[in-house]
Amino acid sequence: PDVLGAMEPADIVFIDTSHHYEHTCRELEAYLPFVKPGGYIVLHDTELRIPLGYTPPPLFPVKTAVEEFVARHGFEWENHPDCNGLGIIKVGG
Repeated sequence: PDVLGAMEPADIVFIDTSHHYEHTCRELEAYLPFVKPGGYIVLHDTELRIPLGYTPPPLFPVKTAVEEFVARHGFEWENHPDCNGLGIIKVGG
């Protein structure tokens, strides 16, 4: 089934999947259109240095993907380092 095609814009999208850099980059771009302006994208494991099954570079692949994503789109984010890290991106608006 086409999950993205069935989605409506949401206030919050939570991403906690493979934690691999390329995959996280693709997810951020894919889910962005489904976040309402002023909404949030939240990601777990921003402080995970090397996820299971991942071969660096970069180290901290989720955090790196988030940093590049917010720079590209002009968004702000905050990182909470406890419990492997939680990143909160404010989307526009």
